[in-house]
Amino acid sequence: EESKELIDRLLKEEPPQVLEIPMVSPGVLEMLWGTYFANGDERCVVRLIETLRFSKPKGDLNAFLIGESARWSLTTNAMQDPKVLEICRLQVKKQPSEIRRILKKVVEEAQKR
Repeated sequence: EESKELIDRLLKEEPPQVLEIPMVSPGVLEMLWGTYFANGDERCVVRLIETLRFSKPKGDLNAFLIGESARWSLTTNAMQDPKVLEICRLQVKKQPSEIRRILKKVVEEAQKR
C-alpha cells in the first residue's frame, strides 16, 4: 500500500532535468553520458567539463571523487568519440583557468591514444 502511494506520487511529478540534477554522486555523471549518447546534447559534456573544478582535494572527498571520475570519463570518452574530443578542445578556451588546466591534460591524454 505504501509503495503504491509512493509510485503514484512519483508518476504525477515532473521528472528532473538531467542538466539540473545536483552533482552529488558519480551516478549523475553516468546520467549525463547516457543523455549525451542518446541525443547528442553537447550541454551534457560541458556540464561534465565544469565538474572538473572538483578535481582538487580540498577536504571534500566526495566532491574530489566526482571531479576525478569526470576527468577519467572525459578522457576515456574523448579517446573513443571524436565529437567528445572536439567539444573538449573547444571548451579549453571557454573555461576558467582552474578547469582549463585539467581539460588541456584530458585533451592531450586522449590524443595520445
